[in-house]
Amino acid sequence: MAEVRKFIEKNGLTQTRAARFFGKTQPKVSYIMNGMVEKVSSDYLVGLLAKTGGEFRYSFKQPTKRQVTDRLSA
Repeated sequence: MAEVRKFIEKNGLTQTRAARFFGKTQPKVSYIMNGMVEKVSSDYLVGLLAKTGGEFRYSFKQPTKRQVTDRLSA
């Protein structure tokens, strides 16, 4: 979400122009600009990132055994 917001700001787009660029609605752009994570799915954001022409990378690090044990104890 932060990267989409940065793209919009860096390019000086209004919410209306950003919506047009992404082919989405202005209210969805508003959700992104206001950090309303619960209103936008990760799949939706990945689609927007793809439209920026940027490179999307995702990584996942397995928790250590201790982190798992600590979470189970809590």
